[in-house]
Amino acid sequence: MERLGVGWLEDPLPPEDLGGYAALCSALDLPIASGETECTRWQFHEKLRRRAADVILPDICRAGGISEGRKIAMVADLFNVPWCAHVSMGSSIHVAAALHLAASTPNFLICEYRGPERPNPLGDALLQAPIHYEAGQLQVPQGPGLGIEFDDDALAAHSMDAYTPVN
Repeated sequence: MERLGVGWLEDPLPPEDLGGYAALCSALDLPIASGETECTRWQFHEKLRRRAADVILPDICRAGGISEGRKIAMVADLFNVPWCAHVSMGSSIHVAAALHLAASTPNFLICEYRGPERPNPLGDALLQAPIHYEAGQLQVPQGPGLGIEFDDDALAAHSMDAYTPVN
């Protein structure tokens, strides 16, 4: 796979199979990336302690937000392991939060991003301006908070007036 330019093998086993992940990491030169389903720094610590990932993939929307994401990144840094921001289908809000976290951690490697040719239709439509992407790089949004501003009209167009429970 390395000859084909594959950067890593992502989540090839069930997340609870730490022994299998450790064996793959030991046996292969191709990095093993894992962790998009992990939710706490303690789960990542155990994975890293057992050398069951060469790259971790925390999803900060699933793993406790920016504060917990930073703790996860620091745990990985203790093991000299880089992290990739797992945002895949995430909205621009998710991407903006991940970029701010990435800019504040020394072991950040790469951020998943669909690119301007495949924008997230809902997430990108809710912002006044999309996150700036050029030549394969995303810029950390500037300004207060996450550095993004919502388009109030777009939010209103996608909002529901009331919630009706289903019996």
